[in-house]
Amino acid sequence: ANVERGRRMFYDVANGIGCAACHRVAGQGNDFAPDLSSIGLRAKVENIIESILSPSAAITEGYSQQQFLTEDGQTISGVVLRETASELTIFKSDRKQQTIAASLIAERQKLKVSAMPDGYALFGNEQIADLTAYLLSLKHASSSRDQP
Repeated sequence: ANVERGRRMFYDVANGIGCAACHRVAGQGNDFAPDLSSIGLRAKVENIIESILSPSAAITEGYSQQQFLTEDGQTISGVVLRETASELTIFKSDRKQQTIAASLIAERQKLKVSAMPDGYALFGNEQIADLTAYLLSLKHASSSRDQP
């Protein structure tokens, strides 16, 4: 496995997996999904591979999708980013945010589905190994080598 190729896959949205479109490492990326800055300290290789290949197998608290039915019959699914008494903002699978007035929500259901899409097994064993090697190398949030 090659850590540098895995790092490129993590940050490259066009040609790689583009994990940084949702995840954050050492301040780089987004916070729509769990921060992976120190994943190498807290996860075993098996857990990382399972999270990549079967993201709904073990969902980090606060990152499962929720489904909302609005008063006008619209169904909206996503991960809740922010919630106040008057509105909530969700991150949808199309990587867009949507704010919904709390007063318009008729039903709300927590789903046992990760916001992280399935299908990363299509990248092949070598690429998954490279990405896993990079993630295992993430042991210090302020490490300069974690930067894109």
